[in-house]
Parts: sequence; C-alpha cells; structure tokens
Amino acid sequence: MRQQELADRVGCERSYVSAIENDIKQAPAAAFVDKVCAVLQLDQAESTALHQARQRSRRRYSLPPEAPKEAYEFASEFFTRMERLSALQLRGLMTILQLGDLPRALDQPAEGRIRRRDRRPQQEQEDAM
Repeated sequence: MRQQELADRVGCERSYVSAIENDIKQAPAAAFVDKVCAVLQLDQAESTALHQARQRSRRRYSLPPEAPKEAYEFASEFFTRMERLSALQLRGLMTILQLGDLPRALDQPAEGRIRRRDRRPQQEQEDAM
C-alpha cells in the first residue's frame, strides 16, 4: 500500500505518514496506531508488535511525580551522557535493567544493630561471662 492510500484511509496527510516512517516525527498516538492496524488488517501479533515499536520509538519520556529523587538524578545524568555512551555501555545498562526488580527488603537499611555470631567454642563463651 502506498503512503497516500494509507494516509487517506487513516485520515491524515501523506507527509505525516512519511515523517513517521522516516523517524522524523515523534511516535504517533496509540489511537493512530490502532487506526493503522485496522486499515492494514493486522492480526493480534502484528498489532502488538506495532504498538511495541511505537513505545520503543518515543522521543520524550517523563518520570511519574511519585518517582524517588534518585530516579530523577539518574535520568538527568543518563540524558546528559547518553550521546557519549558506547554500544557496550548501553548493552551493560540494558543487562542491568533486565535483571528485574530486587525485593524491596534489600533496598532498605537494616534496623537496629547487627550482631556478629560468636564463633568461639561454647566453653570459652561461658568462661567469658
């Protein structure tokens, strides 16, 4: 299908379709992608893949207001350095993200004093008291 035909059927300009194809415009709205899926009669797997591609191609991201301060600091530092990161460094960061969420308990400081277990034989412990 040609760009003009798709644009006519979806209800937009051909230049918009071209700009999206060539990654000149930011990712379209989900409703636009839904229209494209309907016009092209994509099956569920193809539709899901197109929506996932839309998500990956977003040019603007925002952090939720409830995100911790550290998330904002990380995002700021990441965007400052992003253009200078090598492919290896980016793959390393992706690997870290793919590790999944650690239990929240590991993120919290230990409460109270941590006491070392006494490894001396029982008799020595009793004599020390």
